[in-house]
Amino acid sequence: MTKIRDQLVAMGAEKLADILLEFSDLHKDIKKKLTVVIAGQIEDPKKLLSIINKELSTLKKAKGMIFYEDVKKFAQRLDALRHYIVDDLASKSVNYAVEAMGVFLDLADHTIARTDDSYGYIGDIFAKACRNWGQLYGQSRYELETCVQDVYNRFLNDPQGIFDHVIFDFKDVLGEKGLNLLESKFLGGDTKTSRDKYKQKEALMNIADCKKDVDAFIAIISANNNMHFNDRLDIIRRLLG
Repeated sequence: MTKIRDQLVAMGAEKLADILLEFSDLHKDIKKKLTVVIAGQIEDPKKLLSIINKELSTLKKAKGMIFYEDVKKFAQRLDALRHYIVDDLASKSVNYAVEAMGVFLDLADHTIARTDDSYGYIGDIFAKACRNWGQLYGQSRYELETCVQDVYNRFLNDPQGIFDHVIFDFKDVLGEKGLNLLESKFLGGDTKTSRDKYKQKEALMNIADCKKDVDAFIAIISANNNMHFNDRLDIIRRLLG
C-alpha cells in the first residue's frame, strides 16, 4: 500500500486530478465523495450542508423497495451520509451537524419500511447515528430543554424500536438536571393506551439506570405488583452492581 501511495504521489497533482475526474464520471459514489471533499475545503459550511440536505431530501422522497440483494450497497450509501455529517460537517459546524443528524434520524421509519433489512444493516446504521447525535449535541451550543424534548420525541415515536437506547445515548449530555426534566415529561405524558404505558415504564427504568438509582428502578418495575421472573433477575443484577 505504501509503494502504491508513493507512486501516486510521484504522478503529481494534475495527473491525479485527471484520473479522479475520469473515475468520478464512471462511479457516482466517487463523484459524490469528491464533491463532499471539495466542499469541505471551503470555510463556510453552507455548501457542504447544501449537499447533505440534497441527499437527505432524495432519501425522504424515495419510494421504491430495496430488496435483499441491494441492501448492502444501500447501507454503504447511508453510512457514507452519516459520516459526511458526523465527520465532515461537524468539523465545520457542530450546530449544523446536530440539525442534519436529526433529519437523518427522521428517515429511519420510512427507510426501513421500504427495505428488506433481514440482517439489520440499516437499523444498525440508524442506531449508530443516534449515538453520534448524542455526541454531537454534547459538542454544540444547545438548550437543555430542546435536548430533553428531542430525546422524549425520539423515544416515543419509534415504531421500529431503533432508538430504544436514545436515553442512554444522551445520558452524559442531559446530566442530572436533564434526566430529571425528562423524567417529569414522561411522568406527565399520555398513558391512554397499553403502548403508552409500556413506553413510559421503559423510559423511567432507563432514566433510573442512567442515574444508577436502584431503588427507583425497583419501584418502577414493581409498581403494579405484577413482576415476572425476568424482572426479578433485572433487580438482582442491579443490586449486585
